[in-house]
Amino acid sequence: DVQHFKIGLLIHKVIEEYHVASHNSFEDMLILLDKHWKNYKFIYKQQEQQERKDSKEMLENYWNYIQLNPTSQPLIEYAFSFQVDDLILTGMCDRIDVDVDNNITIIDYKTSKKAQTEKQLKNNIQLGIYALLSQLDGINFGGKRIKSMPKKLVMLYLRNKNPEVQVAFSEDEISKLVKKIKEVSLNIRSGKFPTNKSMYCDWCDYKNLLCPEFG
Repeated sequence: DVQHFKIGLLIHKVIEEYHVASHNSFEDMLILLDKHWKNYKFIYKQQEQQERKDSKEMLENYWNYIQLNPTSQPLIEYAFSFQVDDLILTGMCDRIDVDVDNNITIIDYKTSKKAQTEKQLKNNIQLGIYALLSQLDGINFGGKRIKSMPKKLVMLYLRNKNPEVQVAFSEDEISKLVKKIKEVSLNIRSGKFPTNKSMYCDWCDYKNLLCPEFG
């Protein structure tokens, strides 16, 4: 629902500020949580208590993850815009890590309750675009642009104690994703928006207006 969407934005903001300000303790995360929590209003006290508990657990899962997978100079909220043929792909990566050997890891945070498998992520257009970004446009790091296929692409499902699901794409898999991206673009330009009923319908502004699945 809308409240879960807002909590997702909150968690992203806390993690972003934590890294940008170079904090180094879980207590710092909780202080940032308190800071931003004041901006959220709840109808029911019980709901607020549950959301607060869930938010703290997600941040704890992230904290434990970065203890096992430390990063020194992550690129946070990395904005990009690059061209593939006649398409311009624009977006933002939650976090990008570049190690001493210039290996690139691109990380996305998820606060949804259901995690995807590695097999499912092989068809994830979002991660495919990140791979294309790294390979074709490159990552601007330390005053230089590094172009290479990411060593790994990671989805962190923060509601899980072991949040990481990682994937790496082959050249053939990237080619298939580019084809899929072009098909989506063509459909958009042609005004074709086939319905696809799923868990994401709760966030759709059009389901009660013109969607035949909800007509």
